[in-house]
Amino acid sequence: MRTIHSLFIFIANDFNRIKRKWISLPLLFVSPFLFIFLLVVLLTQLMQFEERTLEVGIVNQDDSEETAVLVSSLSDTSDISDSLRLIELDEREAEAAVSEDELVSYIVFPEHFYQDMMAGQSSELRVTGNQNRQLESYLVSEVVDTIVRYIRSSQSNILTINHYAKSFDMDMEERHEMIFQHFINYFLQVVSSRNMMDEHEISPGIGQGSSYFLVSGLFITVTLWVLILSMVLSRDVNEQIEARMRLFGVTDFVKSVSKVLVTVITVTAVSTVFLYLLTRFEVLALVPENFFRVMVLISLHVTVTALIVEVIDLVIPSMKIKFMAQIAVVILILFLAGAVVPAAYFPVYFTAFFDYIYSFQSLNWIENILLNGRYTYQLDILIITAAAACVCLAASALWKERFRR
Repeated sequence: MRTIHSLFIFIANDFNRIKRKWISLPLLFVSPFLFIFLLVVLLTQLMQFEERTLEVGIVNQDDSEETAVLVSSLSDTSDISDSLRLIELDEREAEAAVSEDELVSYIVFPEHFYQDMMAGQSSELRVTGNQNRQLESYLVSEVVDTIVRYIRSSQSNILTINHYAKSFDMDMEERHEMIFQHFINYFLQVVSSRNMMDEHEISPGIGQGSSYFLVSGLFITVTLWVLILSMVLSRDVNEQIEARMRLFGVTDFVKSVSKVLVTVITVTAVSTVFLYLLTRFEVLALVPENFFRVMVLISLHVTVTALIVEVIDLVIPSMKIKFMAQIAVVILILFLAGAVVPAAYFPVYFTAFFDYIYSFQSLNWIENILLNGRYTYQLDILIITAAAACVCLAASALWKERFRR
């Protein structure tokens, strides 16, 4: 009970300290936003977003007529994507085109592809990428994964049809003709539905222009607000008053929790106002129910960042080193989030780590909601990271108190 009473006293005291800075603090909040806003305007004016057609080769190593028809129909279909063009080549031509940087990559249909598929066996497609265009090659690999999934789905259908056709004593040649016709019709229907590339357009890219930069800028601004407010609350501390408070049993954990709560409440409130203004003046399109989802993501991101900054404040005693470490960690958080450099420009093997980085998850879901109009999100990584940060905060406060003794 005494701890809760002390906590409320510190929260009230921290808010009073913020009120005393009613002239300088608003400038500190507005200046990052104005700087990033001007930077966004500059970048959108300087960068031109050109849509380039990615050329991908298709190599058929299967001698069957059915695979030849499948490859031909796939290369003749122009509705897979506005930015993807498939060209049928032999393997030597494909290798030469890749080495001369004329192709992004090429897809190989292996030997006995159709025979294995009809037998219900695994039919794998091989993708050979261009080392000079790793990002585009990864995109093609994702599209191939989609093609394989559609082949698997069609394969299950034709095997079912084949099973029932046998039970009716249908002629084998007639049965194979019917099955193949069904497979081609189903496959072309799926390919021409423009759903193949849509499955991989989950994360908004830099090609969305000013809206993408604006969301990233807002995310950077909110993160900087956490750092600024934490520094402001850490500077004006009277050591004599703190010594007296310790005599009354006030712990470092209570003071740290108070600072984190004040930071989260203040930054979340200011972020809510800014986001409302952006939607009110139609800078960003956002329905009311998604407004709440974005604010949940922002508040969780602010909470985790404030906890991390506060742990550094507890662990490092020197004020200068502490501030430098906090700035470095916040920059790293923004860098790993993909706010400074879009995540698409990271090495492909790095993408597996993004699923466990809270800042990337925050920005990714915020972008999906604000730019793609998504109505769902996942909070598991954010909640787990927040819980871990709380444990680190409690351990750091306990360690500091014992170290002082």
